[in-house]
Amino acid sequence: MQLEVRVFAGLHRYIQGAGSGQSLNFELKEGTDGYALLNSLNIPLQEAFVFMVNGRREDLAQSLHNGDRIGIFPPVGGG
Repeated sequence: MQLEVRVFAGLHRYIQGAGSGQSLNFELKEGTDGYALLNSLNIPLQEAFVFMVNGRREDLAQSLHNGDRIGIFPPVGGG
């Protein structure tokens, strides 16, 4: 299945050649979940605070489907 993935706020450092917010296409087997996607992208689990699928916040256990658009955001700090 084909997925469109965007990573934000520094998570691009885990993906060679990626830029923050840049659309990246990945091919994974059908039914892969968010945990497996993070693993394939080399993004540590603790770095993925918000996981969006097609514009909706979802749990990492969510099964993914062909054509899904994924957004991954780290925890935000500040004060």
